[in-house]
Order: sequence, then C-alpha cells, then structure tokens
Amino acid sequence: MAETIAGHLRGNSCDQAVVTRSDTTQVQTGRMLHEHKHTIKMESDELDELRNITANFADQVKIEQKQNTEFRNIVQNMQIEMKKLLETLAQQQSGVSNPQTKHATYKMTSDGCWYCEEQGHFTMNCPHREEHLNQKKIKLLGHKLYFAHNNTAVPRGNSEKSCKQIV
Repeated sequence: MAETIAGHLRGNSCDQAVVTRSDTTQVQTGRMLHEHKHTIKMESDELDELRNITANFADQVKIEQKQNTEFRNIVQNMQIEMKKLLETLAQQQSGVSNPQTKHATYKMTSDGCWYCEEQGHFTMNCPHREEHLNQKKIKLLGHKLYFAHNNTAVPRGNSEKSCKQIV
C-alpha cells in the first residue's frame, strides 16, 4: 500500500510500479536463464568430449583384439609347423643311436667313482667333484667335466689324471 501511495506522489500509478518490478524480475530471470544455458552448453561440450574419448578407446581395443587374434593364429601355425618338423626329425633320427647314452659320466666303475677313485658313490654325487665345482677349478657342461683353466676335458679312469691332477 505504501508503495502505491509513494508511486502516486511520484506520479506513478500502481500499474507502472508493478510493470517496473516485473521488468526487473524479467531481466533477472533472463540473466539466470542465460547462465543456465551457458552451463548446459559447457556440460554438453564436456559430454561430447567424453563420448569422443570413449569412442577412440573402443576403437583401440578393437584394433588390439584384431592384432591379438592375428598373433594367436601365427603362433598356432608356428606350433603346427614345429610339431611337423619334430616328427620329421624323429623319423630321420630313429636309426641313429645317441652317443651320449654310451659314455655317461655319472656311472660308477668297478673300482668306484672314477673322479676321486673312492668306493660308495657315483661321480655325479662325488663330494670332491662338488668341491672343485664350487672352487671353479672345473666346470660342468652337460654330463662332461672340463678344467676351468684350459677348457680341456677331465680324463676318466684310474690314473693320475682326474681328481688327483686337479688337487
């Protein structure tokens, strides 16, 4: 009521005051609407960017899956080829005897261990041999023993040339 009276004194009618208030409200509402539209546009842009990133990631996954499938096929084909080659090699080698089975160094001679010439153990379990291996006086390649200083084979037998030669 006071506003209406004050409006009359200023020469404004009640309708003009309501219109002025309405204009101010409309301006504020317009500003808020503009800010909300701007915020929605920014969120929409961020959502589009996330969609692009997700699409790129999905494309990379598909490419890697395809590559993995190709590699898997290559490995399987190589395994098949290796199996065929091994079968062919086994057929070719069936008539040839294995020379390593004839002269295995772990057998005990009638006099005992050929390495230290003691009774009761095989060469592969010889404590002297283990000690010499640890001291790097000899080295073991397969089932054969070699002198470390000149890479010659340790001679077998009951002579002064095996363990006694090293000591």
